[in-house]
Parts: sequence; C-alpha cells; structure tokens
Amino acid sequence: MLAVRNAILAVEQFIANRIEKRRQVFDKNDIKDFIDVYLDTSANDESSTSTITESNTRRIILDLFFAGSDTTSTTLDWAMLFMILHPKVQKKCQEEIDSVVGDGRMIDWSDRSKMAYNEATLLEVQRLGSAVPMTLPHTTDKDTIVKGYLIPEGTLVYANLYACHRDSRYWKEPLEFKPDRFLDDSGKVQNPPASFVPFSTGPQICAGEPLARMELFLFFTNILQRFSVSTFGGEKPSTDGICGLSMATPEYTIQVTPR
Repeated sequence: MLAVRNAILAVEQFIANRIEKRRQVFDKNDIKDFIDVYLDTSANDESSTSTITESNTRRIILDLFFAGSDTTSTTLDWAMLFMILHPKVQKKCQEEIDSVVGDGRMIDWSDRSKMAYNEATLLEVQRLGSAVPMTLPHTTDKDTIVKGYLIPEGTLVYANLYACHRDSRYWKEPLEFKPDRFLDDSGKVQNPPASFVPFSTGPQICAGEPLARMELFLFFTNILQRFSVSTFGGEKPSTDGICGLSMATPEYTIQVTPR
C-alpha cells in the first residue's frame, strides 16, 4: 500500500508542476488544454464557495490518469487476445493498414476515417471484452418506478454494461467475435445499437471517451502495422474474463513476430 500511495503522490506532484508551469505562460486567447480551461475559468470566478480550485483540478486529472490507464490497457489486452484467436480478422486489419498507410510512417489519428475495418474491430473488442463490466455506483435522488419495480430514494444503482453487450435482442450471435456487425453494406462504420455502452451513457458517460478512443486506435493499429501476434505452442486461450473493477483477460501467452 505504501508503494501505491507513493506512486499517487508522485503523479499528484507531476500534475501540480505542470499546472504551475502553464500558469506562468498562460494566454487566455490561446486555450490549449484542460489546464488552460481551469486557469481561464478560475480567473473569472471570484465566488468564495466555488469548486473550481487547483486541488479539485489536480484530483480530476489524477482520476483521468488512473481510470483511463487501466481501462485502456485492459481493452488493448482483450484486443491482442482476440487477434490471437481470430487470425483472419488480424490479417484483414493489417491489409487495411498496409493499403492506407503502408510501412513508411506511423499511423496517425487522421488516418482513422479511412480505416473502417480496424475501427469496427475495436468496437467489437469493446463489446465482447467489456473491459468495464459495470458502471460506478450511483444513487436515486427520488423514489422511482422501473417496469413496475420500486427503487426507493437513495438506493445504490449499477448499470450492467456486460449484459447489455451480450443481449441477444440487440446482437445476433452475441458471443461470437464479428467486427462486420459494425459495418454497413458499403463497408462504412454504422451507428451501433443503443445497447453498445462501453463508456456508459447519458449525463454520466465517461469524460475520457474521446481520449480513450484515440489511444485505442493509435496503439492497436501501430502494433499491427509492425507486428503479427499468434498463439504460442498451439494453445487456445480462454476468453473467460476475470471480473473486478475492470474485466481482465485470463492469463495467456502471446507470440509476437515482426512483419
């Protein structure tokens, strides 16, 4: 626990240093990032009861660091596992990468619009892997009736995202890994059904969704651009996840081969 606490304190100090450095060069006419938004907003907020403080800003950034790191890395772990188990999907992703970018440069976020199959594959990874199986707890602010059931005020409520992603009413063959389900007849990414909620939904949707989508795409495609992944020793890994705050992959062995 001491090591964890020291790690958190080190990240907090790093964030504090970045805020101080940005404060010294802050230009309200050139807002670059979240820290600039905080500095701009706090400069115009003179209320003594305001929650827009440096302490709260540090905590928000810290939350983004830890929450985003775990869920993104877990989703990428699932992506590698599914690529091992579905070599034809992996090959199709690599063929699209080779066609759009080749191997002369790294893949950029701007390439995403031309890589529908890779994007569809990542959506299917998020659906079937369900790195976040349930939302964080919320409470009802008043007595609520849902399908005839009373949920009293103050009740803890969790949304079961795992179940949403496996509901046969919305997904054909929900336990099968099929990226094509996210593509329309013209091969473009189509809007998924409302039951696709890897980042939750509504007012409580994950604040880090745009960053997570960018990270997943860039890591996944750049790995497959340079390497192929396969099973080691002919084993077929399980896909039975280990459920905690996140849904981790079972232990498996991966063989990585330069392309």
